[in-house]
Amino acid sequence: EANRGAGLAAACYIKRTTTDDDNEQQQPLATYYQHLWDVYLNPVGGTLAAFHNKMTSDASVALGNAREQVLSTLSKCDKDHVEKNKEALKQSLLTLANELIYEYAANVYTRFKMDRLHDLL
Repeated sequence: EANRGAGLAAACYIKRTTTDDDNEQQQPLATYYQHLWDVYLNPVGGTLAAFHNKMTSDASVALGNAREQVLSTLSKCDKDHVEKNKEALKQSLLTLANELIYEYAANVYTRFKMDRLHDLL
């Protein structure tokens, strides 16, 4: 079975890098997106590939959208294209991060599920 915390790790990485304004001065956006693709989003070898079939529909759609946005950005390799689509891509990635956090809390971390069920009763 794949690493069950991979979605949470991906969400933390996305949140940390997309909300850190200083990150843009330290690392070019293309490098960040390439790393994100290679490690997390790649459907062949990324850590989220193993979870795609087990995700909720919202998380699956968010993953598909993020993959499409990042791949489109990487294929253009044009600084103007990256800057023009930066906000849409950032929003797509943050949506994915939020879905992955929810996915982890609701379906992976059993203690959270038990506490939430207790609150509802």
